[in-house]
Amino acid sequence: MRIGVNPILATHTLYSILPKFIEHYPGVEIELVEEVAHRIEQIVSDQKVYIGVTILPLYTEDLSYDILYTENVYLALPPGHQLIEQAKAHADDGQFPFHLLDNAVTS
Repeated sequence: MRIGVNPILATHTLYSILPKFIEHYPGVEIELVEEVAHRIEQIVSDQKVYIGVTILPLYTEDLSYDILYTENVYLALPPGHQLIEQAKAHADDGQFPFHLLDNAVTS
């Protein structure tokens, strides 16, 4: 079975999933195809892999997906950084305006 996977997810996610799969299906050979997220969509669409494991959002409308898990992303700023007040304002809602990081400099 060929599985397309984002390189970061290959070590993080499949590390816990594949041993259980192999235990239940010992005769199934697995080949991992590591690609960046947009290429995973393409090789799934082109049927070059059986399934893909990647990050959202998907841009190919004809693909269906299930969410395997969600995780938090943390923003770490040094003391006195110009965006600390913005970060505090959005600490509980997860709506930090990440576009502000484009030109951020430390003070």
